[in-house]
Amino acid sequence: MDQIFHIIKYKLVSFMKINTDLKPVSILKNLGSMVVYVLFGIGVYFFTLSSLSYLLEEIRIGTFLLHRFVSIILFIFFMAVNAGNIIVSFSTLYKSKEVYYLIAKPISFTKIFLIKFLDNFFYSSTTMLLMISAVMLGYSTYFKIDFFFVIFFFFLMLLPFMLIAASLGVIFLMFMIRISYKIGLKKVIAGLIMLYLIGLLLFFKSSNPISIVEQVMVFYPNINGYFGSLDNPMLKFLPNFWIADSLYWFSAGKSMNALPYIGLLLGTSLMFLIAALFTAKKLYYKTWLESFELKIKNTRPKERINSKQIFNNKSFFTQQIDVLLKKEFLQFFREPGQWIHLSVIIFLIAIFIVSLGGIDEGLLNAYNYSLRAIIYVVIFSFNLFLISSLSLRFAFPALSLEGDAYWKLKSSPISMRKFVVVKFLILFSFIFLLGQGLNYFSHLNFPEALYLTSSINIGFITLAIVSLNFGMGSLFINLKEKSPIRIASSQGASLTFLFTIILIVFLIALLFIPVYNYYNDIFGFQERLKNIYLTSFIIVLVSLTISLTSIFLTKRALKRDF
Repeated sequence: MDQIFHIIKYKLVSFMKINTDLKPVSILKNLGSMVVYVLFGIGVYFFTLSSLSYLLEEIRIGTFLLHRFVSIILFIFFMAVNAGNIIVSFSTLYKSKEVYYLIAKPISFTKIFLIKFLDNFFYSSTTMLLMISAVMLGYSTYFKIDFFFVIFFFFLMLLPFMLIAASLGVIFLMFMIRISYKIGLKKVIAGLIMLYLIGLLLFFKSSNPISIVEQVMVFYPNINGYFGSLDNPMLKFLPNFWIADSLYWFSAGKSMNALPYIGLLLGTSLMFLIAALFTAKKLYYKTWLESFELKIKNTRPKERINSKQIFNNKSFFTQQIDVLLKKEFLQFFREPGQWIHLSVIIFLIAIFIVSLGGIDEGLLNAYNYSLRAIIYVVIFSFNLFLISSLSLRFAFPALSLEGDAYWKLKSSPISMRKFVVVKFLILFSFIFLLGQGLNYFSHLNFPEALYLTSSINIGFITLAIVSLNFGMGSLFINLKEKSPIRIASSQGASLTFLFTIILIVFLIALLFIPVYNYYNDIFGFQERLKNIYLTSFIIVLVSLTISLTSIFLTKRALKRDF
């Protein structure tokens, strides 16, 4: 353990020295970042308070249903952390320069694995932990739970929950590389996607939120009691259920009932961490060597010839734009982390679209207009969140990934303006098409008027979010980092994510009242449409303002750096 503490100590010292700059500009920059984080935390706190008040006092869904919805959200969060950890860990455990350095030192591979695993676990989760902490602070205030509950939740519930997901992710990764070496990477990825698909479908089939609502509402108005008998017994073996049930008992003032679940979380997290270390002892070194073989197998001579020949094929674009388009295509697909991560995100989008089939028009009309408006806004906000996730992952690191190639571009007869415009338009076009597809499938059971206006809204909001990520990526450009995942997890990316979330919350708040009025029969149809159109006009203006500001930011940043 002395070696582990020694390395972690000097990693922290190195981090502090690199990131502590006493220049006035750097101090102001860090203070500005701190202010943004604090304001964001305060905003999340008050948003949580108002959301809980609205759901429990206005809509009156009851505390049991509230915590069952929390369970569903936690399951999605668990799957995202698990899948994301597989992708991020491939970069940190197998492609990191630090691993190459440590492997040449007298330290065991299990210790190297543990150091990089913890490094990866905390490096990529800072912003999410801040957000969840602010949410739990609002939660504890609303239910009048002691302030120390937030600290208790953070260390004894949230971290073990995330540790289970992360440990399971790295175990999957090591077995994936081991099996891929024998049967091929594509087959293994296809099998893993099928495994996730089956898991998600089984979960949503066994915990259909609509079915839960219908069963609990039979007991209205006595809906704050515990209806655990309605739960599928299989769900009680999942970590998200343990946290959700623990929170229910804390909110009900019966914290002793939550202790068995907390014990399960701690015990299971320790068990999975030990399992990950045992797997690393057996497989990490073997898979580290085999990861090089996988790379060699994926660069066959035939593929290299095709990569060269692609530039000889003519197209209807001008020569410079044609070259840049082909360069972007090859640059993206030469890095497995890029297209694998994209495949995972598209897979999650497909799951979201399939799950929308459980919401039919008759069901929407069965509830009051407040709940219908909430369902619409939640689906719309989830669309925006997926768009922001794609933008953060692919638009923010886009300029940084060029690395030393920028100097080749600057010395070649290629317009830098064309280069930046082509890169931006490729990203925007792809995310725009995905956003419109999401918008279409999510509006199949909603009125046509809402679909038409939302198509315009989604289009301009996509422009704003992609522009914001692209512009902030140019401001926080890092030409030395080759991993797009680490770039998308940096401080600049975290700030960009916070700005994006603030934008989404603002747009949702702007949209809720017109949608609420649209479903309210008191207002005339023309009046309801007028409010919807006015809101769309405001959204377009805000989106264009953000886009133009981001373009100006990109231009200034590139002139400064080059």
